Amino acid sequence: MPLSSRGSFSRRAYIAGTIALLVALPSAQISGVGGFASAIQVMCARLGLSWIVVVIALFLALNSIGGAASFLSSTSRLPFVAGIDRYLPKAFGRVHARWGTPWIAIIFYGVAGMLCALLSQAGSTVQSAYDLLVSMSIVTYFIPFVFLFLAMIRLQREPFPRGGIRFPGGRAVAVLLASVGLITTLLTIVLALVPPDDEPHKGLAIAKILGSTFLLVGGGAAVFLSAKWRRKT
Repeated sequence: MPLSSRGSFSRRAYIAGTIALLVALPSAQISGVGGFASAIQVMCARLGLSWIVVVIALFLALNSIGGAASFLSSTSRLPFVAGIDRYLPKAFGRVHARWGTPWIAIIFYGVAGMLCALLSQAGSTVQSAYDLLVSMSIVTYFIPFVFLFLAMIRLQREPFPRGGIRFPGGRAVAVLLASVGLITTLLTIVLALVPPDDEPHKGLAIAKILGSTFLLVGGGAAVFLSAKWRRKT
């Protein structure tokens, strides 16, 4: 099956699953933590097939483990490459002699992920920890887009490069579209900082999001500046 067809099938399956979830449960009872499992339990109970819940739960657990393993093995290449380029200690660039995997980078990434999960649950519920991790991911993901749109606006002052593809409508339209993107991105970041209504400690939730985001961005900046300083010396 071509990749485009697989992607189309995945989107349709996701949409169909979401519709089934909304039909089975009222929207007020759906949460990010256990919404799918709760809907499956309700539907199986209505059909008199409660025993299937155990089987589906097993498949869900295997799916989560597989997804986590896939995500961990792919994203761990970031500290692995940073170790090769000496932005991180060269031990991060080591590859396992038998399996050919960057095992030090994977272990470091896994430990860092577990620490983030544990810290996110400090003084909060599982639902609050989940909301915190989602908000933190949104904020850190959209920060580069802020610089991207700012760069697009700033580059409109420079002479147009020879051989470049001019934006339809010229500089005015480019600045307008970049401004819309910038405002939308900033609004998304601000809304991600707003805790949900059922959060009992809203001030603590905002502090956690800001603190964890600062640690992530600050950690990356510290690694880059440290490597840059070592190269100069």
